[in-house]
Amino acid sequence: MKNNQRIVWLDAIKGCGIILVMISHVTPLENWGTYLFSSFMPLFFICSGFVAKDESIPVVLNKKLKSLLIPYWFYGIIATIFFSIVKTGNSYQGGSVHEWWWLVYSRYCFYCYGHEYNLYFMPIESTSPLWFLTALFLGSILSVILLRKKVVSFWGTLFFYIIFTLALSELPILLPWSLDVAFLIAIFMLIGHLLRYFAFTEFIKRNNILIILLVVAYIILTRINGYSNLSVREYGKYGIYSITLFFINGVLFFFLMAWVFISMNGKLVSIFALVGKHSLRLMCIHIPILFCINKFSVKILKYEEKGITIICLIVISLIISILLDRLFNRFRNKFPYLKYL
Repeated sequence: MKNNQRIVWLDAIKGCGIILVMISHVTPLENWGTYLFSSFMPLFFICSGFVAKDESIPVVLNKKLKSLLIPYWFYGIIATIFFSIVKTGNSYQGGSVHEWWWLVYSRYCFYCYGHEYNLYFMPIESTSPLWFLTALFLGSILSVILLRKKVVSFWGTLFFYIIFTLALSELPILLPWSLDVAFLIAIFMLIGHLLRYFAFTEFIKRNNILIILLVVAYIILTRINGYSNLSVREYGKYGIYSITLFFINGVLFFFLMAWVFISMNGKLVSIFALVGKHSLRLMCIHIPILFCINKFSVKILKYEEKGITIICLIVISLIISILLDRLFNRFRNKFPYLKYL
């Protein structure tokens, strides 16, 4: 396969992941949400590691500055202006001042979630998913540093990444740009990078019974560990001891999604892959779209149904993303940076 060709089943995994992200922002799905929403973020990190090239740190830094931080600031500024205009009051602590401050800090809140005197920067009716871009940026740089090490120093660096993850999980505050979880993100990316060189697709195709066992293991471990949310450094119900369970579940969930989309054929995979190709932009734009859908359904239609909201959010977000893609492609010869949006 040529390097510039997309991997359909990998795009489909990202498509499934971003759909789960959007659903989670509409409804927690009660008990089902724990199994569906606790491990969807590692999907993106492992997928990113799977397609990562063996490049130098300066090259990767330059690429990630453009591909992640340009859309971060572009969509972040636009969304913050949008919410500053449409919100007539301070519907959360700090009001529009904190909406602008989050662009610098890039975290949902300052203290760990649930703190009595917390400072909330990124409420759900704002631009909260954009924390992912800065987290992936740091994780990508750290993963390259790890992969560029020789055998002995590689294991030493990996050991320190694990130690840093454990130590930073005990901090009372959430660090800017998700630095406290970036070392774990780098390890997820390492897993993806290694899987690429172990005939992964053939392994998935030939081990259906093993995959069934992995499904059982995932369900059991998720039930034991409980709900997790990487954006606010919630690894599970056992604090620092849940990090291992969270990591295993993240890898297991990737294996399960890979099995689904590698085994599946037809248009359904293509549809998920189409969504996956737009996953980064969908991560950036779906919250303002959800805000508009909710306002329209409640104030205009006087009707609110979560299922319909989810369908509308996914379809409208995808249509807008495709239109933006065509618009940016049309003018990117004159404005090259449009290709990163």
